Amino acid sequence: FRNWLFRYSKIIMPVVLALCVVGTIIVSISANKRKAAEEESARSAEDSSVELAGDLIAVPEVPLQKDAVPEVNELFSIYYNAMVEGDTDTMSRLVDRLDDTEALRAEETSKYIESYPVLEVYTKAGPKEGTYVAYVYVEVKFKDYEKPVPGMRVYYVCQNENGEENDAELKYIRELNLQDDVVDLNNKTSVAYNDMLAEDDTLVDLIVDMSAEIDKNVGEALARAEGSDLADGGD
Repeated sequence: FRNWLFRYSKIIMPVVLALCVVGTIIVSISANKRKAAEEESARSAEDSSVELAGDLIAVPEVPLQKDAVPEVNELFSIYYNAMVEGDTDTMSRLVDRLDDTEALRAEETSKYIESYPVLEVYTKAGPKEGTYVAYVYVEVKFKDYEKPVPGMRVYYVCQNENGEENDAELKYIRELNLQDDVVDLNNKTSVAYNDMLAEDDTLVDLIVDMSAEIDKNVGEALARAEGSDLADGGD
């Protein structure tokens, strides 16, 4: 799997579970189809006035496929196991951009995660041959909460040698994110998560407290690292 990686920048759907994120730049997928259609129409009008590098990539209308690519499934199995273990060395080998802050957040988050008992990988063909856009539905089991909590995020899975994504590729992924079956999967996950929050104040408190503790610990670790760098620079 050394030649495969995930690309995060600008194409991450917000994880429905607020806590279980490695800090990344995100673009939301609308849970409201009408709003999504309006936003896409506005984007299309804007894009028409911009000359993109190369030809625009046609976006096929094909259904999501569940667990259809064994290599991609194995890749995510390794990645999510690494998230449970706080194994940022493995994560950094799989993720194109994992900076120090994201690595620290992953390590802190892992302290609260017992397992991912449910991991479902849905894919659509990516903008280049041999690439995929993967929609990963998970249920996370926290150490201090008995029920698994649902979440979902989207990844661009490609070969190392494919290089940086360009504007045409990003537009392709945005349009995939607005297809009905993707929006439906996101909505289903959002509803399940929101229903859990509405029914259980304990879960709300747990997530708020964990998020605050993770933010605090990451901030302190970054401050210590910055202080150490300044001290080293002064010698």
